[in-house]
Amino acid sequence: MRAKIRQILEECIESGVAYGYVNAHKHSDDPPEDYIFDRIEHAIWLEIDEHFEFDRDVVFESALSGDIDVELIEEHEDGSATYRFNLTEKYADALLQNGILWAIVSGVSGVTINKVLQEHKKKDFGWK
Repeated sequence: MRAKIRQILEECIESGVAYGYVNAHKHSDDPPEDYIFDRIEHAIWLEIDEHFEFDRDVVFESALSGDIDVELIEEHEDGSATYRFNLTEKYADALLQNGILWAIVSGVSGVTINKVLQEHKKKDFGWK
């Protein structure tokens, strides 16, 4: 038996969007747009965490055991470089699953990787 992951994700996202929107308007009839997005994003992740168990150890286990080979292919004149990553099947699957999940959540909530990194820097390092 297999779960219908897309259907479960759609339900999580729909519930998260609805709850997050209502939550954003709990204390104000006209909250700032970034606050609305934040509440929606938070609610979506809560829903997803309720329905899915993430094997975060798979990524760290592979990385720490040296299963990833990184090869420099070419250095470019502008200072950038091209690399090749040889990943184990487990690691590649974990990256794919997380990438798809991020794409869905980003598309629905409007959150971006840059926004998440900025928030992380503010919380952990006090950066602006």
